[in-house]
Amino acid sequence: MMPLVRPTAILAALAVVALAGCGGGSVTIPAASGAHAAGASVARNPARAPSTLTQLFVPDATGAHVDVYDTSGNLQYAVPVPGDQPESLTTDATGALYVALTDRSAVALFARPANGKYVLLSDSGNYPVAAAVAPKSLLVAVANILSTSGGPGSVSFYERGKTKACANVSDATNFARVYFEAFDANGNLFVDGASAAGRTTVGEIAGGCGAKKIQPLVLKGVTLQFPGGVAVNVKNQIVVGDQQAGVLYTFAQPKGGSLGKPLATTPLRSGGTVGFALTKNGTDLWAASGYPGISEYAYPAGGTPVKSLAVGYGGIAVTPAETP
Repeated sequence: MMPLVRPTAILAALAVVALAGCGGGSVTIPAASGAHAAGASVARNPARAPSTLTQLFVPDATGAHVDVYDTSGNLQYAVPVPGDQPESLTTDATGALYVALTDRSAVALFARPANGKYVLLSDSGNYPVAAAVAPKSLLVAVANILSTSGGPGSVSFYERGKTKACANVSDATNFARVYFEAFDANGNLFVDGASAAGRTTVGEIAGGCGAKKIQPLVLKGVTLQFPGGVAVNVKNQIVVGDQQAGVLYTFAQPKGGSLGKPLATTPLRSGGTVGFALTKNGTDLWAASGYPGISEYAYPAGGTPVKSLAVGYGGIAVTPAETP
C-alpha cells in the first residue's frame, strides 16, 4: 500500500521523491472532498463557549478552514485559517488549537478556536508540518519537514506567549526530514522522520529552548515503513505510528538510547494513518485515514473501527485530548 500523504504542494512533491524505489514512482493527490466546497460559507458562532464534550478538529484543504465536528459527524463550526491549506493540527491542555501552515512558514495559534482569532508563530525559513505542546510549561515545538532552501528538516521551539523561536535543532543525517512530534510529561520531545538514506527514524529532544541535538532511538522488533504520527499517553508511554502499515506501536520510556520492544501493537484496519489523536478517556483514539476520512478505534486494541466519518482531509486533533 502506498503511504498516504498530506495534501500540500510541498508535501506532494516530497512524496514523489520519498516513494521512488518504494514500489512507485509518483503519487497522485486526489481532489479534495471535504465537508464543504471551496469558498462555501459555513456558519460560525463567535460567542460559542468551548465544549465540554469531545470535539474533532480536521483540516479542510478545499476552503482554508479547520472544521469542528462532534463525534457523530455533525459540523459544529468552521475556523478560517490564514493560508491555502491547513496542515497537521494539535490541541493543548487549555483547549487551544495549533495549525501548521506549511505555505506560510508559520503556525497559527487559536486560544479560543470558535472566535476565529489567532496569533502566528513565525517559522521563517522552514516548511512546518506539525506542532506539539508540552503539557505543563506549554512550550511549543514545531516540526519542519525541510527548510525553504531545500536543507534538512528541523524542530523549532517557542516559549509560552512568544512568537519567535528560542531554539532550532536539526540532524541532517538521521533526520533529513521531520514529520510528527509529541511531548512527554517530563517535557522531552519525541519525533519521527526520515534519514538521509531514506530510513524511517524516531528520536528524542531534551532541553526545550536549551536543546542541542536530536537523539536517535533504537526500536527493537519493529521496522517502521513511513512516519505516521507520535503521541504520548496518560501513562507517559510513547505511541509511534507507521503511516504505510496502518499500525501504532506503544513503547515504554527510552533507556540507553532505545525504546525497546513495543508494549502494544494497535492495527488500524481502515487503512494507513496520516495522523492520530488520543482522547482524554485513555481508551480510544481518532485517526485520519484518507481523502476524506477519520475513524475511531479502541486503544490499544485497534482492529476494526468503532466508527468512521467521511470528513476531513488529512490530520486530526481532539479536545479534550489525552495528556501524560
